[in-house]
Amino acid sequence: MLLRRFFFRIFTAVWRRGRWIRRRFTDAGILILTVFVISGLIGLDTKRTMIHQVFALSGSLLALSFLWWRFKSSIVVLRSFPPYTTAGEPATYSIRIENRSTRTKRGLILFENLEWQPFDRQAFLQGPGWRKLPGAFFSRISGWPRFYYQAKNAANASAPRIALPVLEPGASVVVKASVMPMSRGRLRSRGLWVGRADPMGLFLGLDRLDEPSDCVVLPRRYKVSALQLPGTRRLHRGGLHFALSVGESEEFISLRDYRPGDSKRRIHWKSFAKQGHPVVKEYAEEYFVRHALVLDTFYNEDDFRRFEEAVSVAASFAQNMLTQDSLLDFLFVGSKSYCFSAGRRLGNVAGILEVLASVAPCREKPFEVLTRSVLDRAAQMSACILVLLEWDAPRQELVASLRGIGIPLKVLVICQEDLPPLQPDLISDDPTQIIRVGPGQAAKVLASL
Repeated sequence: MLLRRFFFRIFTAVWRRGRWIRRRFTDAGILILTVFVISGLIGLDTKRTMIHQVFALSGSLLALSFLWWRFKSSIVVLRSFPPYTTAGEPATYSIRIENRSTRTKRGLILFENLEWQPFDRQAFLQGPGWRKLPGAFFSRISGWPRFYYQAKNAANASAPRIALPVLEPGASVVVKASVMPMSRGRLRSRGLWVGRADPMGLFLGLDRLDEPSDCVVLPRRYKVSALQLPGTRRLHRGGLHFALSVGESEEFISLRDYRPGDSKRRIHWKSFAKQGHPVVKEYAEEYFVRHALVLDTFYNEDDFRRFEEAVSVAASFAQNMLTQDSLLDFLFVGSKSYCFSAGRRLGNVAGILEVLASVAPCREKPFEVLTRSVLDRAAQMSACILVLLEWDAPRQELVASLRGIGIPLKVLVICQEDLPPLQPDLISDDPTQIIRVGPGQAAKVLASL
């Protein structure tokens, strides 16, 4: 454990220093810096080689470039991200720039100061499968593959550098910018960096402009064919809050005398005042379609690509299933069991997609927690879609239980490359209810449902 902590500190320091170098140096500057380091290592023996002269020359160039360390831009910017964007799709926006100094500004560049996610030391030290880490002996001992994957996810977006036009004193200009989110979640920017390169074009003097902004990065979504789930409308007692004006009958039926046990909230006060005894409003029981979308979050691997594929599949169904006369329940397990509903004026699909943007794997609880949550709501389900990450005994029991109740199912199992073809013995009368989704096949499978 002590050795792992040591490597975590070394990796963190090296990665942060590399990030600083990529921000401060131009491409030419990084090349000169690389020559400086290599020549310094090779040219230690000045009697056998003359490469130390290259070391001195590159070092002198870098030292002169550092004179442009301090830089004050004297410009004002105004911009904000769009509220929502999608992982893997560029988000474009406008930036208004105003020169409030008395000097003409030339050669300025502008880029986002994106916030990185902090490194999770506990996930690095206590993550599963240390002996199964890929790579050579050093990689397995140090945990470099795990740290590299974590550091790669920390940079959840990239933004290109923008070359600004010449800004006269008091002039303002609007430029187009874009940011490419790599993964779902919340994208935050602390502001903007305004830079100017030194005359040799090696080093950037930077001025930080605090203009914080953020947006929600929704998961990737695929086109889903017109999916017709079997199932009928179910009775929902107390459906006043869900049915509103859509259902088998109107909500309000008539007035009747108060009976012991009736809710006081249903008392019709005007009739009570006229007749002198309590009168309550009577409502019809509502029937409507209620679909369930269940996401399996129980995942114990370091590589989250399969989990992210499952989230994208669930988001695709959430976006395409909701209709005007139906209700959609999205169920998953995080720190506790969650159920989010949309449709019939309870909410829209954007709410469920925003929840999916922040879903994380659950490693502390057993799968039976999700099973209980789903079965508790089974009586109200018209049909159910299960997005599973494995096809083991607990998941097969959940499918068998829902099948025994008579709930129409559609099960998608996000598989590994080496997983054999699924054998749906539990529902052999309709094998199309279980669909195997291999790596990179989600878009093709959903389009052919």
